[in-house]
Amino acid sequence: MISHPLSFIHPGPIHSGYIAAKNAAQKAMEKTPCRIVYGCSLILYDKVVASAANYSFACSDECHRKKNNIPHGKTYEECFSVHAEQAVLIESHSTRGADLVLYGFDRVENREIAAYPCKICAKMIMHAGIRNIYNLRGEHGATTLCQKIIAD
Repeated sequence: MISHPLSFIHPGPIHSGYIAAKNAAQKAMEKTPCRIVYGCSLILYDKVVASAANYSFACSDECHRKKNNIPHGKTYEECFSVHAEQAVLIESHSTRGADLVLYGFDRVENREIAAYPCKICAKMIMHAGIRNIYNLRGEHGATTLCQKIIAD
């Protein structure tokens, strides 16, 4: 039997954050045409205080990026979507010292993916004082990971 990639996470706040992020992404799949749907949750003082997903009110039928042949991961400013990380940071009242859980699902390949912040979200995460980022590949110190993303 293959263990789940997040099997290192024992029941507790991070696991609850994963479930909240995944649920947010699943709800978003009903409303957004985005190829990859992301969910994100924020954990502060061992409680999930916010969860959100990427969404776009402007792309109700067809993804703007797909329609205009904009490659995934390029020219973020051309996308009408708000990233899951941006949405959860906007929704939260307090972020300093919080942990962030990211979930991603590729609808074309029909599989979960290891979600990482883009450069813009990495800057926002650093300035928000997020402590750790969790995804399918494990735990990452937020500052170290975000600095690497921005530098690449």
